[in-house]
Amino acid sequence: MRLPDAEQTKPLVAGKSHSPKSFSEQEVVDLLAREGYTRVHCKRGRVLEVVQDRLRLSPERRERIVEALESALTVGRGWVSVHPLDGLALRFSAELYCRDCDSHYREPVPNLKD
Repeated sequence: MRLPDAEQTKPLVAGKSHSPKSFSEQEVVDLLAREGYTRVHCKRGRVLEVVQDRLRLSPERRERIVEALESALTVGRGWVSVHPLDGLALRFSAELYCRDCDSHYREPVPNLKD
């Protein structure tokens, strides 16, 4: 996979927020707004993808990029999407997960034999 030219890209960093069945969509949007998430990138069923930040990639902005990714991982419960302006979304997970086959994996453990 070839990443876009960093200086020409201003990607959008977003995290997923799952709406509990006991809350209406408006209640979830209001709760997210109180936490500072006022922009919804897209909605799929009961999942809202909220915008964490839109920033230009550069070495000088490394701290802000890391902060945006960490915050999006928190609100997205371990899932984050990065949407370049000129390409497909890049999706990342804090879990051991294969998006292609929808498989979750356990943490590896040493399996040493005597």
